[in-house]
Order: sequence, then structure tokens, then C-alpha cells
Amino acid sequence: MSQKEIYQSLGLMPELAREIGKLNNRFAVIVREVHAACYQFGLQNKLFTEVIFDLGEDPLNHSHLSSLVLKGDTEYILYRNAHVLQTILNRVSKMDFLFQKIDSMVKAAFANVILDVGVCYKDGVFIKATSDIFSPLFEDPFDWLKTMPDAYGRFKSAWEYLLKGRNADALTNAYSALEGAAKHVLGVKKALDNSETIGKLCSVLGLDSEWGILLNDYCKIAHEFSSRHGSKSQTQRDNIGKELVEFYLYQTGVILRLMSQKFPHK
Repeated sequence: MSQKEIYQSLGLMPELAREIGKLNNRFAVIVREVHAACYQFGLQNKLFTEVIFDLGEDPLNHSHLSSLVLKGDTEYILYRNAHVLQTILNRVSKMDFLFQKIDSMVKAAFANVILDVGVCYKDGVFIKATSDIFSPLFEDPFDWLKTMPDAYGRFKSAWEYLLKGRNADALTNAYSALEGAAKHVLGVKKALDNSETIGKLCSVLGLDSEWGILLNDYCKIAHEFSSRHGSKSQTQRDNIGKELVEFYLYQTGVILRLMSQKFPHK
């Protein structure tokens, strides 16, 4: 007999805040179980690093997966903890044994919820429940780029390479994403480092000439440190700093975002 059935049979009426607090406690148990399961296979550090990265959390503020789950009885904390669990689910989606373990525990956690807490769970996805609408609570962070599938794939893989410490590959894919997108929206075959391509791109995006200088430097960095054909030595390319590459990826994202907004159906 579930907690919900016990409450119903006794005619008890729980408080919403208390129900949210109990659900958050169950989420904490689930994440501890995930940490323990990963520890058996030596995966705890890898998964922790990936989830920290996806969430954008400062790793200095957390020591392990369980520290990401907050205690409390507010809606904000509930959404925050659901976000953590969704991120973990996304990361272990190809690890069937672990995904199924988390999935079954989350379903059990919601089976014991007495009241409508504003969040549901279905088919591996946390759902925000409203009076008439059920929509995904957390969306793909690169969803805005899906109108340009090739750029989407390359840009997403760039971040994945960065997470794995393959900095030169991350930079290479970021450059390829932007160059491919520029050729697509402009309808040109010339490379991104061509002055005509840069000028045309700045013009259609409504950017000042200073952006042309920035894009020239952007291309220069790629030509020097690309993992495919960079002019720097192999050692220099292998040792390019993570901070520089992360900045490079953010710079790529800014321009891709402008392009996706300017050409939403391109």
C-alpha cells in the first residue's frame, strides 16, 4: 500500500509544502543510490563531471553527485532537484541498467506523492503540470539551433569534446559549425576566413565592422590550433588551454544564435 493509498484510506489531508519536502527527500535518496551504483564501476567521477558541466555548477562548491540535491519544501527546490535528476537521466540514457534503476525509483517516488506538486514524470522525462498543458520541464540547451542540423550536431559535439578534455577537437568542431552555418545561410561556397564571406555575414546580421576584425581573429585561432590542419605544432595544439577554447565556443554560440534568430526557417 502506497503512502497515497494510506492517506486516502485514513481520510488525511497533507500539506503541499510537506509533500514537496518529502519528494525532495526521495530525490536525494535516488541520487545517493546512483552515486553508489556508479562507484561500483568506477564511473562516479566521470558522471559527476558531466552533470556538473551540464548544469553549469561550480565544481568547487560540490564534492559528489549527492551534494547537488537540495533540501527544502519550496517549489524552486523541487524544480532544481528535478533538473538535477533529468540531467543525470540524460547522461546515463545509453547505460540501460542505470537508466532503468533511476527510472523505476523516480516512478516509485511519485507514486507516493499525495497531492499535485506541479511536476510529473513520464517516459524518462520530468513534466511541468498545469491546468491544461503538459510540457517538458527541461529542454535541450541547443534546441534553438535545430533549424540548422549540421551546425547543431557539430556545435553540440564541440561541447562534448571540451568536456572530455579534447580541446583542439572542440575548437575544430566549433569552427566547422559556424563555417557550415555561414555558407548555408549566405548561399556561398567560400570559406569563412574569406574576407568577402566575413563582410557579407556581418552585413546580413547587422553587425559593425569591428565584428569583422573579431571574426578574422576567430578564423586565425582555428587555423593555428585546429586538430585537423592547425599550423601550430602537435604539442602546442594538444596543450591549448581549456579557458581559451571555452571562450571560443561561447563566441561561436553568440554568432550562431544571431544567425538562428535572423534566419529561423533557413
